[in-house]
Amino acid sequence: MKAIMWRDDQEIQVGGEELIEAWRDLPDAYLWVDLEHDASDEARVLIEFGADDIIIEQTLAVRYPPKLETVIGDSVFMLLRGLDASSDSIDFGTIQIAFLMGERFLISRHSARSPSIEKVQQLLEADSIAVGRRPGHLALDVAEALVGRYVPIVLNLEGRLEQIEEEMFEDPKDDLLNELLLYKRQLKKLRRIASYQVALFERVRRESNPLFKGLERHATEIAEQFERIVSLSNLHNELANDLMNGYLSLSSHRLNNIMRVLTIITCIFVPITFIAGIYGMNFEYMPELTTRYAYFFVLAVMTVVAIGLLVLFRRKRWF
Repeated sequence: MKAIMWRDDQEIQVGGEELIEAWRDLPDAYLWVDLEHDASDEARVLIEFGADDIIIEQTLAVRYPPKLETVIGDSVFMLLRGLDASSDSIDFGTIQIAFLMGERFLISRHSARSPSIEKVQQLLEADSIAVGRRPGHLALDVAEALVGRYVPIVLNLEGRLEQIEEEMFEDPKDDLLNELLLYKRQLKKLRRIASYQVALFERVRRESNPLFKGLERHATEIAEQFERIVSLSNLHNELANDLMNGYLSLSSHRLNNIMRVLTIITCIFVPITFIAGIYGMNFEYMPELTTRYAYFFVLAVMTVVAIGLLVLFRRKRWF
């Protein structure tokens, strides 16, 4: 557990659970309690700040859709879906970030390490954003840092899709198809996550909760960033789908060319094999067996048949 307590024009204090008791005795102080994953006292702290069983269950869940809910009084419960600490590409993993906030407190809980929370905490501890900052401000600051990690991932994907398009024509391989399938799956996941959070921050903008008073523009900017992710995800998904169709078309074309060559070879050797089969039956009284130049004559017939078929296929532009 990590606690940060601050008051306007006062030094910021960083500590643990002892700051909760100090905060209760200071009516002008604000408190941010960040619950570390696997901390044994998570549920107890949530109960102390008014969380009911449903909120506790959803907060401690590994996976739950993003949501916004007004609970006791003007307190707000918010669930966000962010990138985990190791994600920096489209093959990303996610974590759940939960907020329970009131007029003077902010409780955050994340299912694994959250760079977005760490970034805002560092700014708060450096006293660069503390003055005038309230729990609602900090929750939106975390959301802004969270969406800021999604944007480069989806933007960088465009360059990779262009490279795949070039590689498809130069050296098409099944690895490219597997990569495109991964991108399509992850883009659908990203679009779903972003769509949930667009709706969430649209609600923050529309609803007149005192915790977000004056923050409508901030919420709108976050919603627009998530909308941008949805739009780019749709665009890249269509591009990946077009590339997959193009790859399959190229593969089908290559297969047709291979089958055409095999068909030509088969058509040439079928009559030759037929002639060889007849003269290989070894009957005693077969014509031409005793003819002096029969062997060369049969070879000549086979050659004429082969050349004639090649000429025919060439005129039909089969090769």
